Amino acid sequence: LHVRSRRQRQMCIRDRSYYREAIGKDEALSESWRGLGLALLRQGKAEEGRKALRKYLANTPGAGDRAMIGMMAQEPSK
Repeated sequence: LHVRSRRQRQMCIRDRSYYREAIGKDEALSESWRGLGLALLRQGKAEEGRKALRKYLANTPGAGDRAMIGMMAQEPSK
C-alpha cells in the first residue's frame, strides 16, 4: 500500500487533510475514518492508519467491508 510517485504522495497528503477536516466537523462520519486510515497506510503511517480504521469499524458495525478492513486494522504479529 505504500505510495510510489511524488504525485501519489501529494494526493495522499491532500486526501488526508480532507478526511481530517471532515472528521473535525463530525467525528461520527465513519467513511471519513476509513478514508483517513487508508490514506495513512498508503503513506507508510501504519500505526495511525490502523487506529483510524479501528475507529471506522467501531462506528460502523454493519460495514460491508468489515472483514477486509479488520485485517488491515490489526497489529502485525511478531
